[in-house]
Amino acid sequence: MDIIQLSYLVNIVKYNFNLSEASKRIHVTQSALSQFISNFEEREEIRLFQRKNNRLVGLTESGEIIYKYAQEILSKYDEMIFSARKVVSKEKSTVRIGVPSLILMVYFSSMFPKIIQKHPSINIEVVEAGSRKIRNLLIANEIDLAIMLDPTDLSEFTYHQELVHSSEISAFINSNHPLAQKKQLTWDEVSQYEFATFNEEHTTNVLLQQKLKDLATDKEIAYTASAWDYLIHLTMDTNIVTFLPDLIYRYTRQDVILQKKLVDPLEFKIYACRLLNDKYSPEEQYVFDYIISNFDIYSKEA
Repeated sequence: MDIIQLSYLVNIVKYNFNLSEASKRIHVTQSALSQFISNFEEREEIRLFQRKNNRLVGLTESGEIIYKYAQEILSKYDEMIFSARKVVSKEKSTVRIGVPSLILMVYFSSMFPKIIQKHPSINIEVVEAGSRKIRNLLIANEIDLAIMLDPTDLSEFTYHQELVHSSEISAFINSNHPLAQKKQLTWDEVSQYEFATFNEEHTTNVLLQQKLKDLATDKEIAYTASAWDYLIHLTMDTNIVTFLPDLIYRYTRQDVILQKKLVDPLEFKIYACRLLNDKYSPEEQYVFDYIISNFDIYSKEA
């Protein structure tokens, strides 16, 4: 097995041997996971998993041994990459931070310049992407810090995660919408209309999809995009309900767009995340501490 295949094994176990769930979480196809299992077991003549009715239900004794070593090897690999990148980071005094586009615009457009003004030796390299992609970059050690939305799906034993902001996802509609006079909306009410939200790279989409699953409804998201202003524009002259973090409302035309709170709302929680380690560079430690200590200040200014 290579490093990627070792991670397949560990994640299959992590997600209770559910190949469908594991494939969604690590963003590979279910067939790729199935092919990995069959190829390994045939090539090495070792059965990794116990099966019942053609479903994986646990590890064999041999599988337990390989799983244990896989965890150790992945941990050492992370340590190796982490240490090597720290040398580069120290030489350049560069801190690489992954930030979702919306959060970058709202909170960090003024925060990062303040950090650099206070410490000109710090070079902040920003990677702008959806929260799910940022998670993958953090796991691959391609960034030092990650600003992510809940659920992060990161192990608390491997990653330091600090909650820096908590709010809600709201429903956005136009002022002539049939629900415009309602103070608060129920899921039954909004489900009568077409839904719009960010695309699948964004956690908002994941949260909304999970909510629809919990409601046991066949309702689907009709429109998705990566740009919040486009999603807001969809509500103009239509009955589309767009689901976005409530912080977006301050950037909309409030004379024609209404923000409605939901009964049983979706939580919008922002975390600052990094790999647990006792060898952080001074620059990285400073940036991480600054974000945690000052995020609320920039939230109020936004």
